[in-house]
Amino acid sequence: MEMAGTELGLPGVARAEVDVVVVDDDESVRTSMTAVLESADFEVLAAGDGQAAMDLLTRTGARVLVLDLMMVPRDGLWLLEQLQARPDLAPPVVIVVSAFALNNRDEVLARFPGIVAHAMQKPVAPAVLIDVVGRALDDLG
Repeated sequence: MEMAGTELGLPGVARAEVDVVVVDDDESVRTSMTAVLESADFEVLAAGDGQAAMDLLTRTGARVLVLDLMMVPRDGLWLLEQLQARPDLAPPVVIVVSAFALNNRDEVLARFPGIVAHAMQKPVAPAVLIDVVGRALDDLG
């Protein structure tokens, strides 16, 4: 698991608030998205699969989750199912960024109502990613 920003998970360390958790198993995509969001002054943590993201979410108060669907060993759909079962861990805004076809995008939005707020197809332009995450954070106050 890769973690940009604050060290977490140490015994006795309080649950930390972060703006965004980026989840993608492609290290270059994960690193790129993290750098883009950090350049906009968001506090960002990163994880390489659904299980690593779930571990982060149990230790942080992430406000936005930027999630790829196709990952190994635990994919984004697995993580979304876990968040359905544990709404106390679900960030207020989940943004799915994946290489899916449009019909799969609509299926994801319909399958996870109240969890997935946005679904975008890769590649996402840096300015678009910053705008969508920024608007989501602004809406949260």
